[in-house]
Amino acid sequence: MNSRFLDICQLEHVENGKGTGVLALQNYQGLMGVRPLFLALEGIHQAAVRIGKKVIAGASARDIRVLPVNINQFSQADELELKAYQFTCEAEPFGPSARVTVTVLDEQTGDSVAQAQITVAKL
Repeated sequence: MNSRFLDICQLEHVENGKGTGVLALQNYQGLMGVRPLFLALEGIHQAAVRIGKKVIAGASARDIRVLPVNINQFSQADELELKAYQFTCEAEPFGPSARVTVTVLDEQTGDSVAQAQITVAKL
């Protein structure tokens, strides 16, 4: 069975280190019950890695791996549900790494429900 774990994050638009997309928490189809907060954290990591690959010098090739190495900050303003959320992200490269800020927004109200700063690095 395909859990669609890597389908949680859909990075839709990136320009000049800024991006937007959707965290579709309901896409997860695994056999284990996973709390929405943990799926959101995974989606945030996926967003950080995907935008990091676009801003870190030499990281855009398919054979280059970029991985999250640190959660610098995380805050949650509201309970998360198994539904879709919009997100914005901004990446600032430094050396073989990038600091990525991801803000998760309620699709209905546009209010921020979570925010994280993640460091990603090229291997």
